[in-house]
Amino acid sequence: FIFVYFFSSKLSTSFFHVSAVSELRLIGVWFLTLPLFYFFSWLYLGYQRSTWYALLDYLKIVVLFGVTLFLFAFGFGKISPFIAYALLNVVLLLVCFWTIPSFIPSFWKLPFTFSFSSVFSVLRLGIYIGLSGFAWLVLTTTDTLMLTYFRTLEEVALYQAALILKQKGMSEIINKF
Repeated sequence: FIFVYFFSSKLSTSFFHVSAVSELRLIGVWFLTLPLFYFFSWLYLGYQRSTWYALLDYLKIVVLFGVTLFLFAFGFGKISPFIAYALLNVVLLLVCFWTIPSFIPSFWKLPFTFSFSSVFSVLRLGIYIGLSGFAWLVLTTTDTLMLTYFRTLEEVALYQAALILKQKGMSEIINKF
């Protein structure tokens, strides 16, 4: 988030050839709230609420589509999806806060304890998971970054849409067999 926020003007001119500072900052807000959303979604999975866990992905699509259409209708134009992404996790966090007390009534009553030994033990495991996640992010987004540098934003958007359709289609084919 900090990198995207503070270097948004440099990233904008280097990769997008246009001024996309506000768009990058809105995506930075999405990056900032993303770990909280995943915490709550994994909490559903951990407490074996798989229906709620699966519903979150559907809600994600509905909220993105609905907010984007709403903003387009009110004349926000091309920035509408960026605003929708910035608001996405905030809306979903409100849904999570609303549903979690229903199946974990004692969750909020637990005493808060803190110890440095627990933090270091979690960091020892988490650093490798974080590095793996970052490596996967670099591996899966390098093509988009290269395309963004050499092509127009419309072509990159079409590529991203086709890529998602291909991934979803392949997973459906694999799941059928």
